[in-house]
Amino acid sequence: MPMNVVENVIHLNGLCAIEEAEALHQALCGIERPVFDLTEAAHIHTAIVQLVMASGGTVRGLPTDLALAACFRARIASS
Repeated sequence: MPMNVVENVIHLNGLCAIEEAEALHQALCGIERPVFDLTEAAHIHTAIVQLVMASGGTVRGLPTDLALAACFRARIASS
C-alpha cells in the first residue's frame, strides 16, 4: 500500500492511485492535525492531492515529480 500512517504522520509512497483516496479519507477522519510526508511519492492522483490540500494538514518533504512538487511548495511555505 502506498500509504503508511504513524500517529499523525501520513507517508505517501510510490504511485498513489485513485483507489487510495478512500483509505486516505478514512485515515484523515481519525487524525486531528495530519502531517504529510511526500518525499517518497512518485505520482499522486489529483483526488489525493485534493484531500491533502483540503485537510488543513502540514506538508513536509516534496514528491519526486517536479509538477507535483510545485503544487505543494506553496503549502509548505504557508505552514
